[in-house]
Amino acid sequence: MNKILLLISLISCMGWTHAEEKYATDFIENVGGVAIKDVSAFDNGNDVLPGTYSLTVVINDHQIDGQRITFKKTSDDKVEAVFSCDTLKSWGIVIEECQAGEVPLTAYISQAQADVDLGDNTLTLTVPQKYQLESGANDVASEQEWQNGINAAFSSYNINTDSARQNGTWRRNTLYGNFTNGINLRGFPREK
Repeated sequence: MNKILLLISLISCMGWTHAEEKYATDFIENVGGVAIKDVSAFDNGNDVLPGTYSLTVVINDHQIDGQRITFKKTSDDKVEAVFSCDTLKSWGIVIEECQAGEVPLTAYISQAQADVDLGDNTLTLTVPQKYQLESGANDVASEQEWQNGINAAFSSYNINTDSARQNGTWRRNTLYGNFTNGINLRGFPREK
């Protein structure tokens, strides 16, 4: 009987106990010369440490590869991705009022959400449709990314022939040629 009472009291006390997660940093390697000793950001539900990461950005199911994303500590217990106004605009997101410097997405659009998955190297941004352009700025490279190319000349050709017979008597032969030539000397003219 005493064993049963002891067991019941132990089970009822289990609901009141609380253990806080702590990470032992002894087993974390120094990768790339960076010693990771402060992992307190993980204690607060963050998935990433402050720093800059190369990630694929997905905006409402539209993928943009190879973007450099900076994560900063925005409060005592929160690490978030931060963006400049120009970066978000270049991705086709409508910004009504720009902020100075780099700030979290929710500073621009309160209903937006940013979720990082370092396992897949993706940052998923969810924004209301009214803040996303139908044809995003990513459909065409921005002027800053335009390159003049090299000075070059080119020539190409395509020749086709066709022969048709009917009952061994009638015969038709066709020859068609297409020649394309071009030259690039000073780059693409830009209007200012």
